[in-house]
Parts: sequence; C-alpha cells; structure tokens
Amino acid sequence: MIGLGKYIKYIPYPVVSGFMTAIGVIILVTQILPAVGYYPKEDLQYVNEFKPKAEAVILDNILKKEAGEGILVLEDFKQTIKNC
Repeated sequence: MIGLGKYIKYIPYPVVSGFMTAIGVIILVTQILPAVGYYPKEDLQYVNEFKPKAEAVILDNILKKEAGEGILVLEDFKQTIKNC
C-alpha cells in the first residue's frame, strides 16, 4: 500500500473520533429499514406512488432558485435539469 496510515498520529483525536462516529451513524441509519425487513427497491408500487410528488417538489425548488438568480431560461429546459 501507500503507507499513509502512519500519519494518523498527526490528525487531532476529535477529528478522527468525529469522522469514525459519522461513519458509524451512516451505517446504522442505512441499515434500519433492512433490519425490520423492509426493502424499498422491492416495493415499487409504494415508491411509484410518491415519485411524481417528489419530482414536482424538486422541480419547483429548482425553478424558484433559478428565478431568484435571474437565470431561468424556459427555452432551454435541459440546462435546468442539469442543475439538479
């Protein structure tokens, strides 16, 4: 390997501890639903029920942001989509 592990002693303990705690929390949060036996990818009916609402909210937020910045161009919607 590269041998960068020896430099961990130069990183302050609170930084390392916070980083490792954040990784642990992310792992725990992502495993809550599978732990109770629910897998969203297998429940397409439920996901598809709320997908149009979520897309509408996302697009509305993008349009509000761009209108506030003065860059809203209705002729070129592809640029708006890229800003997601």
